[in-house]
This record gives sequence, structure tokens and C-alpha cells, in this order.
Amino acid sequence: MQAPAKLAPVKTQATLVIVRHAEKAGPQGDVPLTVAGHARAAALAHVLRSANVSTIFVTDLQRTQQTAAPIAKALNLTPVIVPAADVAGLAAKLAALPAGSTALVVNHNPSVLHLATAFGAKGVTPMEETEYDRMMILTPGADGKAELLTLRYGASSQP
Repeated sequence: MQAPAKLAPVKTQATLVIVRHAEKAGPQGDVPLTVAGHARAAALAHVLRSANVSTIFVTDLQRTQQTAAPIAKALNLTPVIVPAADVAGLAAKLAALPAGSTALVVNHNPSVLHLATAFGAKGVTPMEETEYDRMMILTPGADGKAELLTLRYGASSQP
């Protein structure tokens, strides 16, 4: 996937949970998740089941949709599909979310990093191609910029 251009700063009053899709079956193309990827998707659903997620955003590639499928099913939500190349459009949709809502964003590397940075998160570090367990939770700050909490979920993808 081609790296998107960096995004202009944006603000939101919603809480954003941003993850990269789970482990994929191949290096290029619209490939599905691996067995490990499906296990990570189940772990994501377990972790977020009680997080009051009201909206889920995925891309047009099946690996993001498969990553979100268990939590979408558990919460009876239909994910919003935004083309992978339209990161600026996704940022606009996230900025328009109502105050107090929580959204899950399942996207790609480095788009997840560009999104977190665009919403004002500080300390966002590069993501290795083998990293799938990072969960970035952005909560709105008083100044409109997001505060970042980084967690890990599922099996460790760190060497």
C-alpha cells in the first residue's frame, strides 16, 4: 500500500481507538487475515466489548474488515467503509463525530500513525511492518488536541 501524505491537523470531541489491521496472509494486495490475525481480531473484540464503541471505520480492503468483524458482530454495528487511499476523508468523518462518542478505526500502517498525529497525539512512534498489537486511544483534550494512550492487545507481535 502506498504511503499517504501527512494530514493537516484536525480536532475531535470523540474518543478514537486506532489499530492497524491484524496479521495478513501476504505482503501485497487485498489479502485476508492469517489464523494469528483472526485470533488478534477476536482479542480486539474482547478488549473493546465494554468500551462503548458506537462507530467502526474500516477500509475497502478485507484485512481491515476481517479485523473489525468480531467486535462489529458483538456490538451489532455495521462498519463504515472508507477507501484506504482516502485518509483525509476518514479524518474529516472522525472530526465530525459527536462529543462523547467512541469510534474504532481499523486501518493500515502508516495511515494509523498519520491519523493519530493529525489529531494532535504526541509521541507517536514509527510502526514496524511486523507490528500488529498496538492500540492507540486518543481522548479529546481541553485544547481540542488528543491525548494519547498506547496499549498492546492480543499476542505480542514484538520480536
